[in-house]
Amino acid sequence: MNVKMKYENVYKYYRSSKILNKLDLEIYDGEFLVVLGPSGTGKTTLLRVTVGIEDLTAGKIIMDGVDISKLPPNKRNIAMVFQNYALYPNMTAYQNIAFPLKMARKPRSEIRKKVSEISETLKIAEVLEKNVTLLSGGQKQRVALARALVRDPKIFLLDEPLSNLDARVRVVARTELKKIQKELGHTFVYVTHDQSEAGSLSDRVAILRSGRIEQIGTYEELLDEPSSTWVGDFIGDHPMNFIDGEKFGLPKGTIGFRDSWATIGDGEISGTVELCQLGEESYHIQCSLGSSESVQGTDFVDEDNSSQISASTTDFLRSTVGVRSSKKYAVGERIRFHLEKFNLYDSDGKLIESVKSK
Repeated sequence: MNVKMKYENVYKYYRSSKILNKLDLEIYDGEFLVVLGPSGTGKTTLLRVTVGIEDLTAGKIIMDGVDISKLPPNKRNIAMVFQNYALYPNMTAYQNIAFPLKMARKPRSEIRKKVSEISETLKIAEVLEKNVTLLSGGQKQRVALARALVRDPKIFLLDEPLSNLDARVRVVARTELKKIQKELGHTFVYVTHDQSEAGSLSDRVAILRSGRIEQIGTYEELLDEPSSTWVGDFIGDHPMNFIDGEKFGLPKGTIGFRDSWATIGDGEISGTVELCQLGEESYHIQCSLGSSESVQGTDFVDEDNSSQISASTTDFLRSTVGVRSSKKYAVGERIRFHLEKFNLYDSDGKLIESVKSK
């Protein structure tokens, strides 16, 4: 795949604080990349240095093979949709969309044609003559997107543009946004802390932690093989479970597993049910782990047939874990479960290998 944009050793300091810290990232042409991370990890700053609103402290941003790090915003041909849309409240939807073309001194006939085309694509033609203060949240979001699209930029940056919408409207808006991006074939970079958005919108997800990329891959890859205990704890509807493997008859080291990887019945781990909550398709059970007496021996094989590697425990070890069940269990009930697969992490919390049971 062709690389559309590349970040090389990017740093951004605010006084003594490192907001972006040796960040390296490649974005492919035509992909929908979601940058996901908790608040304060540098997501919005990444967009601001990309569009040129703020200067880099060090490093390079390369687009289509050209270093744009020193170029002013108006020379980068990058469009950004802000969280609050940044629409002009004294203007109609049409005037907002046409504004960047007007500033570029495009002919009036060309402006009308482009605004008409993009408004039809985004299904907002009927609101063009309305003042933006009279529009719904979803309509405002589409007007802001239309104002970015009408410029035909090389890349689109979106700073949590759906966060101000109601939950139901947000689900519909995600579908529309993904459809628009695929139809147009443009490169979208979308930052959010909402994992449901990351899962539904992205081609790939880049996890941002403390100003650098912790892991990048499809959302499914991040769920299945988080590269660190931190990613495993952060990603997913429920945090990944982490236990001391040796204590429960498993390989020595920190064992990480999802609630869906545990099969309740006979197994090497026992626990007491503390909570049994019904989800959409199954019950999510929180249980406190029992002791390791009468642990049953279990054979495991590495996916790559390599030898098992020892690792010490990490700060993520827990005495309460979550498992999934097709039936309801009572609080206080004892259960045993078997791990169909798990991940093994080293003393620094880094993934060593993925292991499946025979």
